[in-house]
Amino acid sequence: MFGRKAQKPPYGWISYRQNLLVLYEDLEERDDRIDALIDKTEYRGKAGRPSFAEQWADVNQIELRLFRLIDDTRLLAETERKFIEAEEMGLEGRAALRKRFDEAGREPAGAEERRAIAITLLEEMFVKYSYRFAEREKRGEVSGRLTRLGLLIIGLPTALVFFGPLIEEVPSLFSRPDADSYSFAPRPLENVYSSLSWASSKFGAFFVVMYFGIVGAYFSRLFGYAKKMEKLRWADMDLVYAPGALWVRLLVGAIAAVILFFLMMGNILSGPIFLEGDFSLWQVPDAAGGGAGAPQPLLPLRPTEDFARLVVWCTLAGFSERFVPDRFAELEESARGSGNKPAD
Repeated sequence: MFGRKAQKPPYGWISYRQNLLVLYEDLEERDDRIDALIDKTEYRGKAGRPSFAEQWADVNQIELRLFRLIDDTRLLAETERKFIEAEEMGLEGRAALRKRFDEAGREPAGAEERRAIAITLLEEMFVKYSYRFAEREKRGEVSGRLTRLGLLIIGLPTALVFFGPLIEEVPSLFSRPDADSYSFAPRPLENVYSSLSWASSKFGAFFVVMYFGIVGAYFSRLFGYAKKMEKLRWADMDLVYAPGALWVRLLVGAIAAVILFFLMMGNILSGPIFLEGDFSLWQVPDAAGGGAGAPQPLLPLRPTEDFARLVVWCTLAGFSERFVPDRFAELEESARGSGNKPAD
């Protein structure tokens, strides 16, 4: 459910490989290992093409071996270009390598040291690029995971609310008065949707509370990811947005909403904006005008103000990781203050 296919190679990768081939063609010396890697990374259609991670590692090996074979003049030019590229990509260790490379000078005596520094620079750039590509793929994986989870949380209950009662009535849509004929006898719409009245009970409200706590927890993770997506590192995404971590966050949201519900039912949290103990989640609206020919409402059961308050507070309890714990902290301080109050 939470898997994802690997992404395609980034734009410009083919040109990068072609530049290495041009550099290799300028050499008089041939290298069997480079020839084998070039043949391995040659495009042969989707069926015969290795994964991008494997291709990227192979092309990096081509570049490393080329830097061992090119002459010192070409090495200086290519290394300068690599330092510019390293600065653009924000490589952390480029300044130290730049300093060592400059200290080696341009004399033939420092050729081997310059070559070693250039190879080290290539290796660090390869790690940086690999990490960047892994983060890009992880972002796509997390985005798909959150999308599927949202469809599960929002889409499935919505479908059950709107189509569940109708599906239950399918067997009763046809009555069989005799063995030779069928007659279409649909029930009135208000009778069909009367099965939603179970939510008016305290037992039904309990499930409404948990559901919107889960919705709040999901929105919390979704908004946080959308806000910090470009700044999140691979390790953060792998930890915070792992399937297990997401399910735990949804569970915490449901529990927080249930606790808040009991705080309101016990009048521990009270006021005009909170839900009171005697509440009703659904109401049956009267037909306009009250006459026999007055139009009937589309849904005979209409949410009440109590339902709206319950949805808002439960979603908030699931969304905020500190809302319910802060209420507990306030209750603890209040209890301590009452316990320390001297008797009259």
